[in-house]
Amino acid sequence: MDSFNFVFSLFGLLLGLALAEVLGAFGAALQERHKVRIGWLTPLLGLIVMCDLTSFWAWAWNARAVVSARYLVLLCALVITAIYYLAARLVFSHDRKEWPDFDLYYFTHKFWVVGGVLLSNALLSAGELALGFNPFATHLVQFFAILFYAQGIALLLLRSRRWSIAVMVFWLVQYPATGIYNMIAHGSGLT
Repeated sequence: MDSFNFVFSLFGLLLGLALAEVLGAFGAALQERHKVRIGWLTPLLGLIVMCDLTSFWAWAWNARAVVSARYLVLLCALVITAIYYLAARLVFSHDRKEWPDFDLYYFTHKFWVVGGVLLSNALLSAGELALGFNPFATHLVQFFAILFYAQGIALLLLRSRRWSIAVMVFWLVQYPATGIYNMIAHGSGLT
């Protein structure tokens, strides 16, 4: 087993559990949709968390040549994946009686979820810098990084349901658009 597979066997598991948290909680909410008002905010936030978790997987694959099984690398990866997991855990309410309206739950818990996603990405960028990579090497990447953090900060500040939905839909569109752009620009196929 090479160093990357050793390191990612643990953190891939945590990321998979984070995805399962979002999907499982969404499934539970759908089962109880006659008892709760799901709305749009919480499911959209769940999609953002899942897309961002998936982008972390893509980053890990691209960084596989330089990821080592050193304790500091493991510790940093633990912090990042733990934050992702906690953010994913908080996307949906697990107490339907206390939170029968998921839009209200969203506005109460969005700081932890969106903040967790932003913090995880900031720590990942710091990790890239520590590994000797410039995560903001091109103007296009710099633009999308600024847009990413601006959208996250906007979500933290917004109190409007409609504007929050608009920002999240715009944010969600960027994940497949970036993937398609990378596929075309780098000829890397769908993997």
